[in-house]
Parts: sequence; structure tokens; C-alpha cells
Amino acid sequence: MLPRLLRHQQHQLLTTTTNNNKTKTLRRPHTNPFASQSARMSNTPGVVLAVKPDGTTTAQTATGASKYQAILEEHWKNAEPKGKPLETKLFFGPESTAIAAVGTGKISEALSEIEKADKTRKIVGSGAKALKEHISHNREVLVDTVWSSHAAAVGATVSTFNYSLKTKKDAVEKRIPISYKPLSDQPVQLSIEKANGKLIGLDWSTGLVFGQAQNLARELMESPANLMTPTLFCERITKEFQGIKNVEIQAHDKSWAEAKKMNSFLSVARGTTEPCKFLEIHYKGASGGAGEFKPTVALVGKGITFENMPSGHATKPGDIIYAMNGKSIEVDNTDAEGRLVLADALYYASSVYKPKTVIDCATLTGAMMIALGEPFSGVFSTSDNLWSHLDSAGKAEQDRFWRMPFDDFYMRQIDSSNADLCNTGGRTAGSCTAAIFLREFVDGLACNAKEGSDQAQDTVEYAHIDIAGAMECTLPDPCNPKGLTGRPVRALIEYIRQQAALH
Repeated sequence: MLPRLLRHQQHQLLTTTTNNNKTKTLRRPHTNPFASQSARMSNTPGVVLAVKPDGTTTAQTATGASKYQAILEEHWKNAEPKGKPLETKLFFGPESTAIAAVGTGKISEALSEIEKADKTRKIVGSGAKALKEHISHNREVLVDTVWSSHAAAVGATVSTFNYSLKTKKDAVEKRIPISYKPLSDQPVQLSIEKANGKLIGLDWSTGLVFGQAQNLARELMESPANLMTPTLFCERITKEFQGIKNVEIQAHDKSWAEAKKMNSFLSVARGTTEPCKFLEIHYKGASGGAGEFKPTVALVGKGITFENMPSGHATKPGDIIYAMNGKSIEVDNTDAEGRLVLADALYYASSVYKPKTVIDCATLTGAMMIALGEPFSGVFSTSDNLWSHLDSAGKAEQDRFWRMPFDDFYMRQIDSSNADLCNTGGRTAGSCTAAIFLREFVDGLACNAKEGSDQAQDTVEYAHIDIAGAMECTLPDPCNPKGLTGRPVRALIEYIRQQAALH
């Protein structure tokens, strides 16, 4: 009985439009009481199609796309408005295939490739999200790559991220991974224009990697403190990199940090009973980097896991500690602990490995949330060259940066009468004073040269990225649901990729 009903109702319009993250039903002709059940029972893949205002798809040259065109036109011709940007319609096509048709809106011929990539992410994200929310059976989804296979893969992956520890059946089903594949036989590549020509190399596979990396960061951010202690964090990262060539992981303990005189780092862990960890991940390049490890770029993060606890052993306001580089720090505010961890981490990375570039990334200050809100991460950089490359990578992935002032004036705000530095700088310019504090621990900068040194030029490029505003999404769009974002992972990966292409 059920199969017979489905044959008659296979072109049923299920639900529709998702625009500005809202869904409503436009029409439900010939209501099928088995629609939701049939959706769960079908083993056919779902399909995401980008549809132009005239009802044609952008995937007409793709194998298999033509078989959806007739049913698409049938539903599209009676729809109003037609092809409004990100308007999403869900219906069953041939063989009970669940189809998400997403409007492209009017397409301008003047669109840049970066703009096309951004539109692709949002179009695919809208469709993939709608399929997951309304038709939960699909474990494989075929995706119209629109203008960029890389961006399409990113959109599908990041839009459907779901972190939940709920145990009900529906919640568990939503956590089952979905396999996304391109509908096109020959996915479109995106070329980013560079001064020295076009940088080629972004495709469907890179999009999956970028998206999955962002989702991993989201998961680590969302995990509660009892399930993400320093030890569990290191174990998880070790597991994630298991089997990946040319990657070495070192998880150092308290005794190692004590031997390195990382007293700034250790001061944050004094109040907890959880053992502290200092994690290093070395990537030695595709060739394996024979010989001594000499990285070009060092990425530094604070990795705070809620262990800055009050106790009889905890650091107290007014305490003075000596960092790894020998500078004394007055701890004016014990809640400004992230910069104390970063201080020793920055000095260790820059002095031991002497990379050409050091970038730290941290949810450091509430002041950055006030200054930039959610769209941008704030960047403080000593190098115009480094800033330009970060800016380029951020624009390519629409994971954008905004340059902030890195002026010596702010050193006056972190002056201490009893120590070399104070870990806070008063109420004003909180992000700027935090950044200037961190700069004091980057070895290779001329401003940090030892007394009597004749060093006049920086031997390292440095950037501090404050992601306090960008870390969380409260105003969702197709690729950014409410919650922690995992930004700026994609921008940093793209930066590294572009740097690798230049060398």
C-alpha cells in the first residue's frame, strides 16, 4: 500500500521556503500523510540544486541533473517569488529523491570569483541545512557545485554542523555523519587572482577539508569542561592526527614546563587538580622535511580548558611572576589568564624554532567584541606584508579580518611600578593593551632585542588575532548557525595554503 501511495505522491512539495534562516510552507497540494515517514524510509540520496529565476539550474551540464529539470519546473512555475536569493523549496523527485532547490536570485555578470564563492557557500548551505532539518533520512547528498566546488563543499559541511549530547532518537540521528558528493562530473575550480598570476588548487576535496577542520574546532569549543580537560584535549588531538603523514605530536607535562621556566603558563594552572599540558603539533611538509625541524610558520593558541580555578594554591591578584623570557609580570587580574599562557607559548615557539612568521589566535578580550562584533576578527600585526596575506586569505573564505592599531603608546597602559609589565591596562583600549602585552614575548622583533644588541630590523613577522567577537554566532546565516563558530580556521588554512604555493 505504502509504495503505491508514494508513486502517486512522489512529486509532493513537502515544505518550503528558507530565506534569512526562516522556513515556512508555501503550499501542500494533495497532502500525503506518509510524507515524513517515506522520507525517513528512503535510501536514495538527497540533492541540492541551485535554481535561477527562470527555473533552470546551474547544474544542467552535470550528469543526472537533467532528470530533475522537469519536476523542478513543475513546482517552480507556480511559486512566488521566483528564485529569490536563498529561497529554498523541498520536494520529492524521481525515485523519491529528496530535492532542495535554492534560489540564486538575479545573477550579475560583474560578480568576482570571491563573490561567486561566497554565494555558492550560502546557496549550498541553505539547501543542505534544509534537507537535514526536514528530511532526516539522507546519509548521502549530491550537491550542485554552482560556481565553485571548493565553496560548495564548505557550504554543505559547515551548514549542517550539530553539537549535541542529547540521547533521544531524533537527536542521535542528527549526529550521524552525512556524505556530501558533487553532482557535477567535473567540479568547477575557483581561481584566486594574485599579483603573480592565478593560484589554482581549490576543489571539492579541499572544501571538505576546510569545512571539517572548522567543524572540529567548533566541537572542541562546544565541549564542556569536564569532557575537555587538558589531558582529554591532548588525547583527542592525538587521535585526530593519527595516521597523517609527516605530523608529530608532543604533549608536555608540568615538569617539562618547569624545566623551561614557563612560570607565566604554570601560574594559570596552580589552582586546579587537573595536570597541565603543553601541546606541540609539528607538520613537516609533504616531503617530510628531512633533518632538523625548521618551520616557516608557527601558529600559537592558548587552549584554555577552564582550569584557572580558585583554591589555596591559585595565583592571587598582585602576584608577580617571571615568564620564560625573564620578564616580570604583575598579575593585576587573574581573569586575564589567556595572555599569561600565550606569553610563554609565544616565546617558546619564536625562540626555539625561529620561524619566519608567528601568528597567535585567541578569544582574548571582551573589548574586541564591543569594537568589531561578529563579522571580523581583529588583527594586530607588526608586518604590512603579513597583514596583506592574512587579509587576502580571509576575503577568499569570507572569514574576514580587520586590522587594528599596534602602537607603542599602549605600552604606557601596561606599565607596572613593581614589575616589567602588568597583565591588564585599564578600562580603555582593552584589545590594544592585550596585544601590546603579547608582543613583548615574541623573540626576533627588534623591540624585544636584548640590551646592548644592535638589532634594528625585525627577523620575524608577527600577528595577533583576537577572535572574541568572531568566536560566536548570534545572528545566523546559512553557513553559520547559532553557537560557536570555529573561526578563523578556514582563513588560516587558506593563508598557509597560499604561502605554500608561493614557495
